[in-house]
Amino acid sequence: MALYEWKKEFETGFEEIDAQHRRIFEIINELQEVLEAQHGSEIIWKTLDDLIQYADYHFEYEETYFSQFQYPKTEEHI
Repeated sequence: MALYEWKKEFETGFEEIDAQHRRIFEIINELQEVLEAQHGSEIIWKTLDDLIQYADYHFEYEETYFSQFQYPKTEEHI
């Protein structure tokens, strides 16, 4: 069972951002699964690294998006 479930209330209305947020949920749930299954440290670290890399990509994407559309709450969100 997934640790975190995506809910419609989380949607921003921006398809690409919402897709990225859903992917973050998926990776977090994958990490929970490998931890619960007590997989070896190699798969745990790989999954954690996937999460870190994807989060870096996502936040960079969001910040570019904020700049491009002059989002008024950019500093607050960051």
